[in-house]
Amino acid sequence: MKARAVRLIGCLSLFAGILGITHQLFLYFAGGAWGGRPSSPSVIGWWMDVSSAVMASARNAGDALNGQPLVLAFVELLVSVPVALALFFAIFSLASRNSFSGLAGAIARFFTRGGLRPVLRDRGVAVSPATRQRMEAVHREFLPAALELVETPPSPIAVALLWFVCLGFSSVLAWSYFGHLDIYATASGKIQPRGGSKIVQPLLPGKVIAMHVENGSHVKAGDLLIELDPTETAADKTAQALELQATRAEIARREVAVAIARSDTLALRPIPFDESLGDVLRDREEHVLVADVAHLVSTRDSLEAQLREAGARYDHTTMTVAARKSLLAVLKERVDVRNEIDSQGGGYRARVLDAMQEYEREKTNLASDQGELIEVEAAKNSAKAKIDEAIAQFISEQTAKLAEAQRKRDGLVQDLIKATVKEAQTRLVAPIDGMVQQLSVTTVGQVVSSGQSLMTIVPDDAPIEIEAMILNRDIGFVKVGQPVTIKVDAFPFTRYGTLEGTVTTISHDGVDQKTAANLSDAASLTRPQGAPTSTNAATAETLAFPARITISRETIDVDGEKIRLRPGMSVSAEVKTGQRRAIDYVLSPLREIQSASLQER
Repeated sequence: MKARAVRLIGCLSLFAGILGITHQLFLYFAGGAWGGRPSSPSVIGWWMDVSSAVMASARNAGDALNGQPLVLAFVELLVSVPVALALFFAIFSLASRNSFSGLAGAIARFFTRGGLRPVLRDRGVAVSPATRQRMEAVHREFLPAALELVETPPSPIAVALLWFVCLGFSSVLAWSYFGHLDIYATASGKIQPRGGSKIVQPLLPGKVIAMHVENGSHVKAGDLLIELDPTETAADKTAQALELQATRAEIARREVAVAIARSDTLALRPIPFDESLGDVLRDREEHVLVADVAHLVSTRDSLEAQLREAGARYDHTTMTVAARKSLLAVLKERVDVRNEIDSQGGGYRARVLDAMQEYEREKTNLASDQGELIEVEAAKNSAKAKIDEAIAQFISEQTAKLAEAQRKRDGLVQDLIKATVKEAQTRLVAPIDGMVQQLSVTTVGQVVSSGQSLMTIVPDDAPIEIEAMILNRDIGFVKVGQPVTIKVDAFPFTRYGTLEGTVTTISHDGVDQKTAANLSDAASLTRPQGAPTSTNAATAETLAFPARITISRETIDVDGEKIRLRPGMSVSAEVKTGQRRAIDYVLSPLREIQSASLQER
């Protein structure tokens, strides 16, 4: 049983050695193992290749700890160490012996515990230990190969090395179960001023007539940056101002006209014009006022003449009616007298009838005169009402037109304000103190469109923050207030360290990373607003959630010098979201396979 174990171990080691030798021979004949074709294989070169394989496994493990898949590195480490040891034993044996049996025996001697019984010791010969070992080695050389394997004592170094490998494997296995690795959500982003850089855009299209800055220029708030052609806006402003002045002059005239119409004399009054009005407007409105008042006075005089005529007729008719009433009283008395005489038999019947006839005739005339008196009185009142109506109509017309002019004035005031603002918008000024960047205007005479990004002003001494894009797969574990480790791409963290920060805000809705990149790209800002940025639909892989991260300090120590971080620097933000056992990285793929096995889609 022991011999079989020895043979099995030797064969396995021999097989591993043959694989290594075959691999090295292939590289040798391919010309790639040692950089050329040496005259004979070098055992030292093979051993260096084996050492390189071990170091490559160690590097893979280190890469895994920095973010590469840890499962592959873990497996490579566990496999490469035993294979490298087996190759070492095989190469060592090949260097000492050239026969298959010598190779197998050399390997087996490192992994077995049996040995040759000390013949010399049985014979009772007193020899030194070194001599005894040499004699035993010479004796074993004359034994059969299988017996030599059995009798050869194990190497203490091989036994210790085997124990070391087992102990190391056990330690790694225990660490993988009890040890925990930190889980980080990595988000790419960039440094920007708090509130963002200010983009200068024209509200109106126009032609550039003057440029007062260039890339890298430092400006103060209110400094003139670019001037656009103001011809059109200035003409609009002038037209609005002239129309507003004319409307104000009209308002002043109509107010005076209403005041004159409400007076008893209809006497002209001076118009209280605004001092800003010109003489042309003053003269024109005064002439219009004189004409309006003259027309009103003429109408009033005509109606007053009719009123006087009606009054005269009224007086005449009143006197006629009074006379006829007196005459009628006399005729009545005459009829009464003649009736009394006739009743006494005086023969005055015919005279009585004549008197009664004359009395009735005069009574009829009196009724006619009284009707005429009513008509004359009505004409008199009508003439008087027409005068009041003419004045009231004049006042009504002037008041209505005054109200319309006032409304027009209010609208013109707003239009003039808009025209003034538009004219001012042709002069683009700096909104803040800062430095001009990304200037897109190159020549005077260049035509710019509304909303086009002409330049970006990075504010001076503004607090900076990081705008990072958290991936869709990590958003469930990132929360406001979590600490962040920040690595600035411009300063390798292995030399200059990292920065600390805190998550302050996280967007509640995801955005497409391609769209977000286009919007944050300075080149895309030069396109007109509303231009399409991407036609691809957002997917779970492309969705990201914008987040803002505050930085603990705004400088980084570079060779003893404090370098201030600049807006626009790209960074990598790592948010610690939890811990995980190392062995879980090996078991997770197995669990996924188990959960998906024995199922049909």
